[in-house]
Amino acid sequence: MSTDRELAQLLTKLRVSNNNTQTEPSSTKPADSSRIGPRKPHQEITFEYPVQDLVPKDAELFLLKPNDIEYREKPNKNQFRSKGHMLEYQLIIDPDGPAPLYEAAQREVGRLVDTVDRLCESPGRTTLSVATFQVVEDISCKVEVQSYPQNGGLFRESFELDFDGIDEFLATRYRSWIRLLTDLVYRASDRAYLYVHSQLRHEFSEDTAEAEKERWSELWGSYTTRSAVMLFRRRLRDPDTGDIVRPDEHRAESFLVRVPCGHLLQTTAAEITGVSAEVANTATCVEEGCHKRILQEKDDDELSARRDLLQREEGEQRDEAWTELDGEDTSPVTRYMPVSLLPKVFEKACQSLDLPKTVMPKELSICHCEETQFAVRTLKLWAAEQNEVFCITLGELFRGLKQVVSNALNDTASPRVLVTPTPVGWWDFFDTALLRAINFLVDRGCNDDSEEHGGLHFHEDMLFFDCLEIETRTTRASRESDRPRRKRQRTKPTSANHDI
Repeated sequence: MSTDRELAQLLTKLRVSNNNTQTEPSSTKPADSSRIGPRKPHQEITFEYPVQDLVPKDAELFLLKPNDIEYREKPNKNQFRSKGHMLEYQLIIDPDGPAPLYEAAQREVGRLVDTVDRLCESPGRTTLSVATFQVVEDISCKVEVQSYPQNGGLFRESFELDFDGIDEFLATRYRSWIRLLTDLVYRASDRAYLYVHSQLRHEFSEDTAEAEKERWSELWGSYTTRSAVMLFRRRLRDPDTGDIVRPDEHRAESFLVRVPCGHLLQTTAAEITGVSAEVANTATCVEEGCHKRILQEKDDDELSARRDLLQREEGEQRDEAWTELDGEDTSPVTRYMPVSLLPKVFEKACQSLDLPKTVMPKELSICHCEETQFAVRTLKLWAAEQNEVFCITLGELFRGLKQVVSNALNDTASPRVLVTPTPVGWWDFFDTALLRAINFLVDRGCNDDSEEHGGLHFHEDMLFFDCLEIETRTTRASRESDRPRRKRQRTKPTSANHDI
């Protein structure tokens, strides 16, 4: 059991002091910390879209229809704000060498890709300002690149792409900065849609933003996605009428159906009704030399949207199982906290905040970014050196652990800095996850001594831990305290000032 004095000594050793000043680094630096990209000199790219100054006076702003809008829920900005996620589009890229060679069909596309690739090879700050617009029936895109290299100076260059150039450029998917720009232009994620709406309000006008919002209002979620089996059956047509084949109307032992490639295949009602989702996904024409899939590209898009809807539902359920643990406990009551579990619970809390790609693009995912993995490793190293239980207030534990991670981040920076740059919204995310983990250790203890209630386990959709197992490894004092169940006085965490 750690006393308050021992805890103070521990926090000093781990570079946490009362005035939050930084002391000399300890020898407990996480392994491979030099590989954490954002703590090395890096290229920081900020995206702006659409930008009014890039739209010619004789042109009109042109925005594509939000991707898969018919299958998506209408984005809700309150959902983003409540989880601490910002709307900005910003990417941190390690200058780890030249990007893969890209041979563009259009010279202007090649120039643009080559320019940004070269900027990404060295540290600095770059802004990509973009606008898509229409002159009569011609659609174009203008990109302005403005960069401040770390070694000083200013670089600025503009590029203009025609419709074919836009298509070629956005199809270059193996570069993270292009994937992120593609997400914005197609508004393929909730974050992209909400960011573009915000840009329309600030760059153009409130009326422009509202008109664009109303333009698509009736399309959100207007289609219901179908299963692979349903889509497969719709591709089997009657050779004479072209109608969808209905197996229950065929009394013959076998009959012919026409598939999308045009060939006729022999089948039975039992084969059609008994097809599985896996077979429906992979089935091909059996005609010699053909072997084209029965499902078409449009079907794949619908199935992708269906999978995303399922991921969104699972994400919402996962988040709901943790939301009651949000907020900071401001009570001065000290508690016996089983801190050995904290790193694993913190990792689970981070996962509870994970979002599917149509809410937030993978390139901006805070849950999977290097800083989050670094924080998990830091807390594991910290917990490995501690006793089983601390007697401490929840507020002190939260502030102390936050300083432990902050100091570890700063120690791995190259060159060393007082405050390490992190992705936009990362400290808000960290606060939410850490508070959930700490509150979990207060509220989610299970006293059931049956085998299935050992370790971390679920009660329906909620995660619990075996507090009896912890108690067997603590002193009589920790057992008698039994984590007081007083009503918590919680306040929402305030936004940190550590973001870039």
